[in-house]
Amino acid sequence: MLGGIKSLDRFVQRTLEHIIKDNADRPWYRTILAIFGERVESVGLFGVSINLRFTPAEMQEVTNAFPEALRTIQTKLEGNRPALFIVLDDIDDLAELPDFANWLKSTVDSIAIHRSPTKVTLLLVGLEETRRSLLALQPSLARVFQVVDIFPWTQEESEGFFTTYFDSVNGTLEPDALQFMADMTGGLPVVAHEIGDAVYRSTEEYPVVLSDAIGGITNAARILGHKMLQPQIVEALQSERYREILRILPTGPLTRRFRRSELIDRLPDESVRSVDAFLRRMRKLGAIAQDPERGRGAYVFTNPAYYMYFWQQSHSVRNGS
Repeated sequence: MLGGIKSLDRFVQRTLEHIIKDNADRPWYRTILAIFGERVESVGLFGVSINLRFTPAEMQEVTNAFPEALRTIQTKLEGNRPALFIVLDDIDDLAELPDFANWLKSTVDSIAIHRSPTKVTLLLVGLEETRRSLLALQPSLARVFQVVDIFPWTQEESEGFFTTYFDSVNGTLEPDALQFMADMTGGLPVVAHEIGDAVYRSTEEYPVVLSDAIGGITNAARILGHKMLQPQIVEALQSERYREILRILPTGPLTRRFRRSELIDRLPDESVRSVDAFLRRMRKLGAIAQDPERGRGAYVFTNPAYYMYFWQQSHSVRNGS
C-alpha cells in the first residue's frame, strides 16, 4: 500500500520492507534478513514491523539497483520460492512523479535485457487516469504495460454486498434503500464499504429505509471526500465564490452528469463569470471531465466518490449548513 508515498527512494524502501515483512512467518525469513544485515530494524509491539535504515548514499544506490536487489532475493530463495509477485497499490501520488515513471521504465528494461532471468511480476494497481499520467511522463511505458481491466461491480453484485453486510448484523433493508445504496457505489468496493459502515451507524432500527440510506450516504460522502479528494478540491468547495454554484449544481441522487448551460441558466448574472472558473478548476484537479457521450459543454464526475462529495456539499449548502 503506497498511499501518501511521494518520493522514489521512499517507495523503494517501503517495497523492500514489505518483502521482508510479508515473509516473517516463513522458514526462509532469516535468509531474507541476512541480505540486509544490520540495516534491518524490527519492532514487534503490534505484530512484525520492519524498518530499513540506509544512509542517503546507500538509499540512492539501492534505488538505482532495484532489479539487482530483486535478483539477489530471488537467488537466496531459490528452492523455496520460484518467483516474486509484487503488487504496487495506491500509486496515484507516485504516478505524478517523472522520477518514478523513468525509474519504472529503466527497471523493466534492466530486467528484460539481463543475461540471467529475473522471475518477477510487478502489478501496478490504479485508475485509468493513473496509467495515463505515467504515459504522459514516460510515453515508452505504453509498450510495457499489459492492461488488465478490473470491472466495477454490477448492480446485482453491489446489492449482494449490502445484503450480506446487513445479514451479518441481523439487519434487513427495504428494496428502495438497497437499490439506492447500490446505485451510489458506482460499482467501487471502497465506496460500498464506506456506505455500508455509514448506513449501519446511522440506522437505529431495522429494516433500513430510504431515509436511513440517504442520511448514511451523506455522512459517507463527507468521509470519502476527505479520504479520496485532493485537499485543493475540498478547499475550493469551501470558497464563497463557488458556494452559489453548489447551491444550484444539478446533482440529484443519481445525476452524475450536468451541462454548463444548466448552471448558467440558474445563476444570477453577477455569478455567471464564476462558472467557467469553477469548471476549469475542477477539470484541472481531475474532479470532472468533459462528457464524451453528450459533447461540448457537458461534464461528468470522474469518480463516484467525487460525485458523492459534491452531492453532499450541494445538499449542505441548500440546507444552510
